[in-house]
Amino acid sequence: MVGGATLNYRELHNDSLVVDTHCDTMLKVIRSRGAYRLRDAHEEGHVDIPRLLKGGVNLQFFAVYIEPQFKPDHALKRTLQLSDCFYNELAENKDEMSLILSSADLESARRENKIGALLSIEGGEALEGDLGVGTHLTCR
Repeated sequence: MVGGATLNYRELHNDSLVVDTHCDTMLKVIRSRGAYRLRDAHEEGHVDIPRLLKGGVNLQFFAVYIEPQFKPDHALKRTLQLSDCFYNELAENKDEMSLILSSADLESARRENKIGALLSIEGGEALEGDLGVGTHLTCR
């Protein structure tokens, strides 16, 4: 009880905006060469669509992490590969996921009972010393 009222945790969770601000799943997808897909339930890996739906996640940030072997000379190329991987997964799962670029996109995804997906880039290696590169990495 909270303040004399019974708190229903499931209702609270279902009524809340549930956001996971980090997963390295795109790295898992690209390294698997097609064996690991977001649409399939997996025992390993950070996330997949069945687990996100079961957990009631409304917005998932998908991180682009550049592995050491790609730094510094191939960081941008690897970033673009992982970004393509993200957008391909998004296209393959358009009935369950939606790209989020604004609060309106998130509201729309919630109305449609879709998982919002947002791409994030870890570190500055992808810029390869040129801040102007960032304008080309924002979205497709």
